[in-house]
Amino acid sequence: MAINYTALGLALPDDGTTGWGDEYRDSMNALSAILSERELVNGVMTGLEATDGGSLQVDYSAGTAWVSGCFYNISASNLTATGVTGSETLKRNFVSVSAAGAVQISTSIPTAAVALIAIVDCTASAISAIYDLRQVPIVRQNLIRNPGFDVSQKYGTGYASDSDILNQAAYSYMTADRWGFLNTSDATMKIYSARTGSAYYPTQLESGAVVTRGMTIENTTHDDSIGASQYSFIVHKMDENYSRQLSGKKTRLSFWTKCGLAGTYSVSINISSKSFVTTFDISSADVTTGWVKKFVTIDFDPSISMAGVSVRIRWFLSCGSTYHAPSLDEWNTGTYYAAAAQANYHATAVGTTPFMIAQPKLEIGDEATPFSQGEYSEELEFCRQYYQKIVQPGGTGYYGGTGINYGTTLAEIPIILKEPMVSVDEIETSGSFSLLDSGGIHSATSVNQSVGDFPMSFDLRSVWIACVSADSLTPGPTILRTTSGASIEFWSYSS
Repeated sequence: MAINYTALGLALPDDGTTGWGDEYRDSMNALSAILSERELVNGVMTGLEATDGGSLQVDYSAGTAWVSGCFYNISASNLTATGVTGSETLKRNFVSVSAAGAVQISTSIPTAAVALIAIVDCTASAISAIYDLRQVPIVRQNLIRNPGFDVSQKYGTGYASDSDILNQAAYSYMTADRWGFLNTSDATMKIYSARTGSAYYPTQLESGAVVTRGMTIENTTHDDSIGASQYSFIVHKMDENYSRQLSGKKTRLSFWTKCGLAGTYSVSINISSKSFVTTFDISSADVTTGWVKKFVTIDFDPSISMAGVSVRIRWFLSCGSTYHAPSLDEWNTGTYYAAAAQANYHATAVGTTPFMIAQPKLEIGDEATPFSQGEYSEELEFCRQYYQKIVQPGGTGYYGGTGINYGTTLAEIPIILKEPMVSVDEIETSGSFSLLDSGGIHSATSVNQSVGDFPMSFDLRSVWIACVSADSLTPGPTILRTTSGASIEFWSYSS
């Protein structure tokens, strides 16, 4: 339950007066409750130590703080405390960082969201004690995987056109791992799934996080009139195990974005026949500022079954009227993606100014906490459960182990995966392949053909694939052979 701190203050009567201990204890209990609630979301990340600067002066060191979902870099400075007056024997001061990122001092507990630094007790002309209250804010689990866009097995830091992505039969619109983009408008664009360079992600000073990649959508041709059934969106595909944690929960989605068109943009969640649409606004000032952090709240309806569900979070760049939600910030029956006021980021007026997002975080709770992500090795291992790409780096190479053929044009070859996968539902190949047996080298006309007695099989760690030779093979051991740059991609449709 939220605490109303408006009228709360510390009662500090003269020592020895009747009821002194009870009043002091009540005050400490109230302060403890307030601090325990605030430190869930607000706190000092580094520095900001308060020290006695002499007389009633409080010096504090430079540092950083996390307040109301924002990161602040604060310079060292000096504050003046208030001493006792009248019959008081002690005056208590509170040093804190405000929701605007300013260090402040007051004689009452601040009523707005703050990160408390210290309690300073003063006599008439001197500081008698300083109590350190710096709290490291709790960082809740980020339910978005690969949120730093570090894992991009398919495209690396380069780009794909929207037509490249749409032509992927298996994953439909994969960009960075667990991320995608889908465009049905008449515009065309480049999609950078993990773009590097200081212009494409917020700096550490801005965001408080060291993340050096972001997702970028850049128009190459425009569409000034989005059709009723047309749309374009960035999408994150959540893991099923993470998705089921959301049932009946209030969640907070935070992310950084940078774009060149002021307007209303939509975020949607679609589960079975239900849709939840919310919005965030980009103001003219935001366009001028560049990178800005946005927050939306998503309440998951407890009546919606999350069994076997992989939640998709979509950020819309455009959406036609067919998919406009009848109401916002609540669950509607039907397929809806966006608000009626949804901006069209493919309009000619946008030019080539890209739409970018970085550092997305979905967490359970009412408030946003600092951005977090797993170690690169952890994120890569997770992502490889659903997609892997094996590339022959140079020269002629051999894939997998020794397979077998029975004197026909079919051979079955085992491929050892980099990590176990949850399933392998499709295999795509690129480049030239051949088969090597005791009779020589045979051109492979196709790889991964589920024909006759040689269907693709799967045991979590290796995949047996059926290969077709241009001519008959010599019965016995067979090896898959390829040339530089050839690749095999393994896709899982599982969530």
